[in-house]
Amino acid sequence: RDPNNFPRPLEFLPERWVRKKDNKNEEGAGIQWEERYEDDNHGSTGEDFVPPANRDAFVAFSAGARNCLGQKLAIQESVTLLAILLRCLKFDIVPGYVPQPRKAGPIQRPHGGVPLIIQRRTSC
Repeated sequence: RDPNNFPRPLEFLPERWVRKKDNKNEEGAGIQWEERYEDDNHGSTGEDFVPPANRDAFVAFSAGARNCLGQKLAIQESVTLLAILLRCLKFDIVPGYVPQPRKAGPIQRPHGGVPLIIQRRTSC
């Protein structure tokens, strides 16, 4: 909880890691987020500004002889949660959506994301 690494450490602030994407010129519903890097000072004015966190200071499970004892349990729980979500929710692409691929590193992803309709399954 070092304020040098995590600004305002006792508050829940996702803005340390991500920021809302300015998508005024793009079509699509919902809020889109993009990753923040240490040199990101976008919107650096005002009292509500939260500087980005130091990514090198956050190591989820660590490594080596002193790594997290609960690492395997946490990963298993996340897989279980994903399985429950996939079993209980139905994910459909918005009708009429045409993907516009763009190369974003080694993985291609559509420009503006994929708009989804998420519904609860009747069998769950």
